[in-house]
Amino acid sequence: MEHGHIHANPIGINATNDHPEFIIKDKQALKLIVQAIKRVIRDTSPIEYIYRTWKNSEGQLSWIIHSLKHPDIFCLADYPSKKTATE
Repeated sequence: MEHGHIHANPIGINATNDHPEFIIKDKQALKLIVQAIKRVIRDTSPIEYIYRTWKNSEGQLSWIIHSLKHPDIFCLADYPSKKTATE
């Protein structure tokens, strides 16, 4: 993670991650951001913030890629998702 601060409200968390310079470069960065978010949003699933539309698509994609590479840190399969129409 290059840049960002975690705020106590869920909207602040999404806004922080959707910063133009936010990117997850490695396993340690993913672990750090997941731990911080889980401490702040105890009542809500962090997946809601990942699946929202981000302005910083590269940052969002970096989160998804590292989640797929490191399911021991954050496993997308652990969270419910909705199927969407692709046609």
